[in-house]
Amino acid sequence: MLKRILVLAVALFATTALAQEAKIKVGDRLKMTCEEEPTLNKEYTVTAQGVILVDFIGAVHVEGNTEAEAVRIVSARLVDERILRRATVTIKIVNSNVAPVTYRGAVQATGQEPHRTGLRLSDIVRKAKPREDTDLARIEIRSRDGGTKYVDFTRFNPESNANNPLLQPGDTVTFIVKTAPGLVVLLGGVESPGGVTWEKGMTVRSAIAKAGGFAALAVNTTVRLERPGQNAVTLDLSKPGVDMPVLEGDRILVAMRENRSYVTVSGAVNKGGFIEHKPGMTLTQAIEAGGGLRADANPERIRVTRNGQSQSVNYRFNELKSGRTTDPVLNAGDKVMVDPKSMRKTDLLKSLTMLALLYILIGQ
Repeated sequence: MLKRILVLAVALFATTALAQEAKIKVGDRLKMTCEEEPTLNKEYTVTAQGVILVDFIGAVHVEGNTEAEAVRIVSARLVDERILRRATVTIKIVNSNVAPVTYRGAVQATGQEPHRTGLRLSDIVRKAKPREDTDLARIEIRSRDGGTKYVDFTRFNPESNANNPLLQPGDTVTFIVKTAPGLVVLLGGVESPGGVTWEKGMTVRSAIAKAGGFAALAVNTTVRLERPGQNAVTLDLSKPGVDMPVLEGDRILVAMRENRSYVTVSGAVNKGGFIEHKPGMTLTQAIEAGGGLRADANPERIRVTRNGQSQSVNYRFNELKSGRTTDPVLNAGDKVMVDPKSMRKTDLLKSLTMLALLYILIGQ
């Protein structure tokens, strides 16, 4: 009888422990170690697409899995793709539900930065690499609760950190285009964000039309007109007849829904990061949206991992461009990894081993 009670108690304890095992979520920080490849020993943040970007194998979908399940997924990828013969991996959730900081707009690189204590606007400016037409005197920071403030980064003082605020989890940093004479700048939910030439009699509606009209994810009930020296005016353009004249130097900001979908382009591309997915987007279009291949890219090895799958499919860029291979259509959440030409560490070790053996044989 006592033996039966002990068995039931152990079974109940095991069942409870399994039920309470944490699942990996977007924004989690994962600490990974690999005995066979120490360069993988670092922290990874789960992106909005539920993936972590791991050296050698690219994007790995881990969202919704336990730590043990994630270990099996990563280990299998490392072995299946012949990076390692054996992969002894550990994965631990070290900081759950910390939302990353998103940066976008008039910059050379858009993406997300894992939030950490002490993260400041200057850190994001360095990552985003503002363009020549970026208005650093008016950087927008929007918090998760919708609060918005503008920072004049041209007055940044590195000694006192003046005009260099600390960022909070979930903040979105938007870099705005400078307003040039004779232009009206449109941002957000329009088909062609940027400057349009001001014309006499131009209104908010006609300026939006000149920028290609509302984008698919635009919120036409929240259109903000900004004019230097005046308070911003918010218009609900879903109502017939609502409009307003536009002057040179005005800015029009069209709000967008936040449930945008992305594909991830990483590796040997000029920009990379999260590329907004559009219906019908192909692999070559996604690579072009990521700034195109870098000079050190290996065009013979472009890997696509479909959303929710662990195995990748390899494509050759030149065959895609020439039409010899059908340019695959990507789905939201797909991952694209462009390998560099440089030799992998495991291949380099093999080559060095062969050279050492040849040296020994010749020496004998």
